[in-house]
Amino acid sequence: MLQIYDGGRISRPAMVGEGRMRAPSAIASARPGAETPRAMDEADIAELVVAFGAATGRAIAAGFDGVELHGANHYMLHQFSSPRANRRDDGWGGDRDRRLRFPVAVARAAREAAGPERIVGYRITPFEPEPDGYKLDDALVLVDRLAQAGMDYIHVSLDNFRLQQPQREDRSYLVPSAPSGSDGRSPIAAIRDVVAGRCAVIACGGIRTLGDARDALAAGGDFVAAARAPLVDPDWLAKLRDGAESEIRAGLPQDREIIAERCAIPPRMIDYLLGRPGWIPREGA
Repeated sequence: MLQIYDGGRISRPAMVGEGRMRAPSAIASARPGAETPRAMDEADIAELVVAFGAATGRAIAAGFDGVELHGANHYMLHQFSSPRANRRDDGWGGDRDRRLRFPVAVARAAREAAGPERIVGYRITPFEPEPDGYKLDDALVLVDRLAQAGMDYIHVSLDNFRLQQPQREDRSYLVPSAPSGSDGRSPIAAIRDVVAGRCAVIACGGIRTLGDARDALAAGGDFVAAARAPLVDPDWLAKLRDGAESEIRAGLPQDREIIAERCAIPPRMIDYLLGRPGWIPREGA
């Protein structure tokens, strides 16, 4: 599977080029030091829908079994869904139906490009923890439309599935995200109920042990996904399989050279991981 996304207003200006950062509206991200993007026009939006479809086609041609559309964690697809980021008053923003129009159009373009034999999934943040963000009910409407558009799975993005914590836009992992948008409901179970077997549900967030994985499945997931645990210990899955859970490393080493050697992580990725305090556990912390 290949995950594809557009950064929108959280893109790195140096990577996209001077004046090329664009988003649904000219509103800066909540991340420290964020620049204000330019608002996309109708041509930009139409071009980006086509681009997602073309990227999907290239992924299939390259031999991937499918793609995952990254509509979570405050990237472009998420931004169109959000009343915080999308303040448009045309056909692509305003009320909920118009805000959801873009992610659904992208899902349909990817589905068509992938063909019926390949996999297309969609990763979603089930609600925004910010007080003025979208709620779980908004995400459930989107999930229903994504299932209608032929998605094979919905990947529910949470930093911790037990605590119902989605990723904050400011990416501060030292401040807990209050589950203000979930109304106390389990997002995984709510999404499972809405898709009603039309597509699979993937649960993630804080999965480090077999017990975590089983609890995530019990919460409503058909599959589980893990990222941080195998980053810390590349042999994580093998150790779980072999009954050697007690041997799993709990955190990245303090020494950067040991991280590179033990975890096979390149220097720029190490900089990225360590630049987000609190996200990846460290040995001795």
